Amino acid sequence: MLATGARLQAAPQAMRQLFLGASLCWAGHNLLVGSVFGLTCDVLTILGLAIALLRAAPVPPMEPVAPDCARA
Repeated sequence: MLATGARLQAAPQAMRQLFLGASLCWAGHNLLVGSVFGLTCDVLTILGLAIALLRAAPVPPMEPVAPDCARA
């Protein structure tokens, strides 16, 4: 259901978040059944999705730092 919902999203970030949820579910499944190959694939997918989510996250503007006049 999560993967189907992800494919229906127009926004890339929403799609990645839903795919991340689906991949976490599959990773849990592969962990329970002992599928090393499946778990490896899921971990790589989760890492790729997490990196893509972090790269596209908005960066908050930095506040200018006032000079410290008390030291002089």
